[in-house]
Amino acid sequence: MQVLALLLGAAEAEEECRAVVAECCGRLALLHPGKVLPALLERTQAPSANMRAVVRGAGGEGGSGGKGL
Repeated sequence: MQVLALLLGAAEAEEECRAVVAECCGRLALLHPGKVLPALLERTQAPSANMRAVVRGAGGEGGSGGKGL
């Protein structure tokens, strides 16, 4: 999924950008869980703390207004 690749490419940006990336990834996960969730799960072990923070944020936001999945 090209959109996810572009979003995750911005995971090393500034904190405000990472928050938007996390929210977008969470919403994509709701729309296409079969494609997005495996990609996010893969990145839970990423060496980058920023990437792991984006994945955590995606799971916490999920596009549900901050109420979690």
